[in-house]
Amino acid sequence: MSDVIRLNIRSKSLKAFVPEAGVDFSQFTAFTQEDALKKEMEKKYQSGFDEGYQKAKDEMENDYSDELLRKTENFYQILASFEQKIIDYEKSFDKIIIDVSTKIAEKIVHKEIENKTVIQNTLKEAVKKILGANEIVIKINPEDYKGISLDGTQKDLEKYFSKIRFEQDGNIDIGGCLIESEVGNVDARISTQLDEITKALENNIIIKE
Repeated sequence: MSDVIRLNIRSKSLKAFVPEAGVDFSQFTAFTQEDALKKEMEKKYQSGFDEGYQKAKDEMENDYSDELLRKTENFYQILASFEQKIIDYEKSFDKIIIDVSTKIAEKIVHKEIENKTVIQNTLKEAVKKILGANEIVIKINPEDYKGISLDGTQKDLEKYFSKIRFEQDGNIDIGGCLIESEVGNVDARISTQLDEITKALENNIIIKE
C-alpha cells in the first residue's frame, strides 16, 4: 500500500506523509526530555550564577563601606591630632611671648632701678593710695632707705601722716616698697609689679582668643 494519500480539494493536490507502521516514537520523547533537562540545568546554573554574583557584589560593597568608614575615621583622628598640635603650638607660642615680654620688662625695670630716683617715684605713687591714713609703716630696701634719708624724701612723707615709721627689709627689691596702714596695704614691690605685667599679658591673650 502506498504511503501517500492524495486529496483533491478545489483542483489542488495535497500530499500527506503517513509514517509507516512500526515507526518508534520513543526517540522523540527522549530528545524532548533531554532538551527540557538541559534547559532546566541552564536555568539553575544561571540562577546560581546570578545569586553568587549578587552575593559577591554585596560582600564587596560591604567590605568597601567598612574600609571607607575605617579610613574616614583614621582621617578625622589624624586631623584632630593636627588641630590639637596647632593648639599646643599656639599655647607654647603665647607662653614664649609672655616670658619674653616679662624678661624685657624686668630688664627695663632693673635698668631704671639704677637711677636713685626710682624709689622716690614709687613712694609718691604708693602713698596716694592710702591718703587719709593716720599711721603707716613703710618697708623698703636698706639701700633705698639710705637714699631717701639723704635726699629729703623721708621728711617730705612725714608731713602727710601723723605717724610714719620706716622699716628696712632686705627681702624687698631696690626700687620697691610695701606699705601697711589702718585703711589698707599697698604692695609696690618690684616683683609684684612684674607679676601684674605678666597677668595683664595673659589676660590680653585670653581676650583675643
